Amino acid sequence: GAAPISFNSNKEKRRYAKKMGVVLSRGGMCFNEGMRGFEFGLAYLGWLIHPWALIIATTVVLLVAYRREYSSATLRAMQKWDQKNTD
Repeated sequence: GAAPISFNSNKEKRRYAKKMGVVLSRGGMCFNEGMRGFEFGLAYLGWLIHPWALIIATTVVLLVAYRREYSSATLRAMQKWDQKNTD
C-alpha cells in the first residue's frame, strides 16, 4: 500500500516510518539472498567444466560478495552517518 496522504500526529508518522523501514529492510535482505544464490549457482556450473573451475569460480564469487558486503563505499558512508547521528 501507499502511504496515507496525511497523518494526525508526529507519533503516527514515526510509527509508519518504522514499519516501512522494516518492510524495506526485509525486502532488501531477500533480494540480496536471491542474488547470492544466483551468483553461487553460476559458479557451481564450473563443475561441468572441471573441478578446478568450480573452485576458482566459487572463490571469485566469495571475494566479490565479501567486497560488496563488507568493504563497500556505501557501507562506509552508512557507518559515518550512523556515528555522526548517534553522538
